Amino acid sequence: MELRTLIREAPVRMDRPVLIGGLPGLGSVGRIAASFLIRELGARRVAVLYSPHFPHYGIVNSKGVVRLPKNEFYYWRGGSDGAELLILTGDCQPQSPRGQYEVALRILEYAKSKSVELIAMIGGYSSEERERPRVYGAANSPVWMERLKGLGVEVDVSGVPIVGMAGLIPALARSEGLDALCLLGETVGYMPDPKAAKAVLSVIRGLLGLELNLSNLDPDIERMVELKAKLKEAELRMERAMRRADEGPRYIS
Repeated sequence: MELRTLIREAPVRMDRPVLIGGLPGLGSVGRIAASFLIRELGARRVAVLYSPHFPHYGIVNSKGVVRLPKNEFYYWRGGSDGAELLILTGDCQPQSPRGQYEVALRILEYAKSKSVELIAMIGGYSSEERERPRVYGAANSPVWMERLKGLGVEVDVSGVPIVGMAGLIPALARSEGLDALCLLGETVGYMPDPKAAKAVLSVIRGLLGLELNLSNLDPDIERMVELKAKLKEAELRMERAMRRADEGPRYIS
């Protein structure tokens, strides 16, 4: 059995879709955003990517059935202008630098075969918690960068690298003749952050003219607020218990 990154696809006709990628990463921002688009638009799965560079375990479902880790592509066509999206999400990212490059190039190869006209990768941007998360962006052409700025996207001029597929795919896309950008939602990063995903999706909506009801993410945001409050209270209880232990009786013998 030859070990290589491969894509198994169903036959589907596409014209010039936009590829939106959201894989697991900081705050799960990309994966939450991609999953929302799939659910909200009713996109259908058209391809599955497997790679030996994914983590070496099997994923078991509630019925005890095991499967390999994978990335998936979903397709949607709709709207008054017949807009097309090809949405990439999945269980994981490759675990090594070599694997990141191999999988990214395989994704770009697939995108070119489907005449993708633009790639937009979504991820998280490490920051302090904010009531209204900002969205940072980068692009592989000045034209797209100016369009992002027009939508209120921030530019990080500090030169901090964008780690993982969210940064690598747009960078490699230029050599493949594809326009590409990435959008990063501000997040603390240690928990799933639907609020950051909503901020990025707002930019995607404006950029592509999609009809998206982003308020459908609000229940998830509220659940995370409640969970954070419970975790904070648990931390305070632990701190009080530790202080009481430190202030306990001391004996001299």
